[in-house]
Amino acid sequence: MHFNRIRLLHPQTRRAEKRIVDYARKYWRVSDITYLQLLAQLQHYGAPTRLIDVSLNPYVAVWMAVERQGGVLDDEDGRLFAFVASDGSISDARDNPLPMDRVLSTYECPWSFDAIKGVHGKGSKSSGAKSKNSEIEARKWVRERWCTGTWFWRPSAYNERISAQYSGFLLGGVPNMYHYVQSYYKKKPKAGVKERWSVKEVRESTSVSLRLARRNRSMREVEVAARGRVVYTIRINAEAKKEIRRILEKTFSVNSSTIYPDIPGLASEIKKALDRKDSNLIG
Repeated sequence: MHFNRIRLLHPQTRRAEKRIVDYARKYWRVSDITYLQLLAQLQHYGAPTRLIDVSLNPYVAVWMAVERQGGVLDDEDGRLFAFVASDGSISDARDNPLPMDRVLSTYECPWSFDAIKGVHGKGSKSSGAKSKNSEIEARKWVRERWCTGTWFWRPSAYNERISAQYSGFLLGGVPNMYHYVQSYYKKKPKAGVKERWSVKEVRESTSVSLRLARRNRSMREVEVAARGRVVYTIRINAEAKKEIRRILEKTFSVNSSTIYPDIPGLASEIKKALDRKDSNLIG
């Protein structure tokens, strides 16, 4: 039943995403970059995509968690998430390897599995061992793995923000709740707790297959956990945001101009500064 449901959800998500890509390619004439590269650039400027922004720099990540938003969000607690990543995949590189470059660099949707199966699953006679390895990797890249795994992808520096933010992305399919996957989602992180989240609750909370780990769980346990995809989270009190921003800006030079070092970033910051009546702009 869950498998049938995910087959409906995955194509619906992919169709909505593809409409965005087709729209951009048709009217903005961005036809010279791959599907994933286009999504990465759209994500950095606020368009809706399946990609989840992450940073390899903890100071940048903390600054974004306490960044001044304007409005009610500034009075709410922030939250920082830390993901266990290894060799391209989340927590389990051997079991869940990052797809080969030829799959990720395809012009069409890399997770349209029926469309790419024939293209990337065959090697030429002259390419030898390299083609054979590519064929093996392509066979691993299947819908079931896509909907039960999560990958970390670090793009090239397509724009200034990617470099400035030490950017990477998490990507994966809509969580497929097989029995072994659902066992990760306990109602409480205590030993012996058997009550699990429902499929609906999981999909309302995360768009990729991840699970929260207990704070006292050792890194060794995480590293050897089968199909780990482990994430830790820290709550940041709203009252602490201002002081954390001050320390980051004064000590580490992490601020709006270094995180968003482009004209769109400047325009956005000017608007927010005017809204909050910043003394630097209002005499």
